Amino acid sequence: MKKSKFILLGIVALFSLSLSAEITGEQADAIVLEYIQNEITWDYALLRNDNQPNEDGKTSVTWYNGNSLITESLSVEYPCWVYFVHNPDANGPSTILYLFVNQEDGNLLAIKKDQAFGVNIENWTKITIGEVTPVTLSDFVLPDDFQWPELYPNDVYLFNSQQQLAPYITGTEVDIDVDFEEYSLLAVHGWATYGIEQIDKRLQEISSNKYQLDIDITLNDATVVPRWTVSLLVPKISDEAKIRLFINGKENPLYRKTIIDKWKLTEISTAYNYDAQNPETVDYSNDNIIYDFLTDNQLEISGYIAGDLTEGEHFYSYERPHVGPSSLPGPNLTIDDDDKLYCWALTDDDKMTITGEKVTGKVVDETGLTVEQGTVVRWTKTFIKLK
Repeated sequence: MKKSKFILLGIVALFSLSLSAEITGEQADAIVLEYIQNEITWDYALLRNDNQPNEDGKTSVTWYNGNSLITESLSVEYPCWVYFVHNPDANGPSTILYLFVNQEDGNLLAIKKDQAFGVNIENWTKITIGEVTPVTLSDFVLPDDFQWPELYPNDVYLFNSQQQLAPYITGTEVDIDVDFEEYSLLAVHGWATYGIEQIDKRLQEISSNKYQLDIDITLNDATVVPRWTVSLLVPKISDEAKIRLFINGKENPLYRKTIIDKWKLTEISTAYNYDAQNPETVDYSNDNIIYDFLTDNQLEISGYIAGDLTEGEHFYSYERPHVGPSSLPGPNLTIDDDDKLYCWALTDDDKMTITGEKVTGKVVDETGLTVEQGTVVRWTKTFIKLK
């Protein structure tokens, strides 16, 4: 069995200053960048929390644990600059780093957390890594007799031809006036919580074939909740490019439109009564248990675990989560009669998790009153996609 845990990577003295001098945010950025550029080999995103420390001089962070539904916290007893380092292409729970830079002496505390979903990044600032290249862009407006259909919210749609664009617009059957030899068309759709004052857009090339699109929406006091669509003409971008989207500083996960594929079960993690810090984890990677999600909502299961779904045919329905970076989705997967399952499967990854919950031992008397609350059992199945 495996248990959720922290790994203390150490306290590193990376900066030399007089003890009477306070470490600035810029100096802390330099300390962190030197550390992660020497220690991290995977693609990463770096964010800094500007709301630390609190009024008591302590520093704390809170994150979603490995089943994505419960939060855990960590507190440091002295004022720090706090950083969050994660892999932006990871699917669901992954290894992440929290870095604490002492504001008095510049010492760095590095803590690794396995199987975590990350923080609510409402109060976090993105730290730019290395040189970035601003990309020239211009607003694109569809002709009057055309409309965008209901694009999936908070996705970046990249179009490099009339053929790619056609399924996403409605109107007369003529080509849209875009020179796709020289330009690409980007489109993003969403809903605002209040009226919209203005929308600012910025596209940057972070590295070869990797981009970041920032959309900043200024709201007003109007109570109408408008649908908005941003469409932009930009110099030609490859179909293979990765474009990370930030809306008002928040990164939005991109989930699979469909889970039609063969998936192999690798492990099941179980927590009791929301005890996220001590889950029971069983490894099934050698048991060859396959979930084959087919078209027409058919699921074929081969292999069997006692007390779990039987081998053979099952019915499923899946809806891509409609979720932003600081909220959690509602149940989006049904298998047979279990309609309260949470499925996480990102577009650019070969992993998938399914989380469910049940109550065992609950006792109800003849009047319907609960005599014994029972035990809440929350489980998470982790799968890898078969090639």
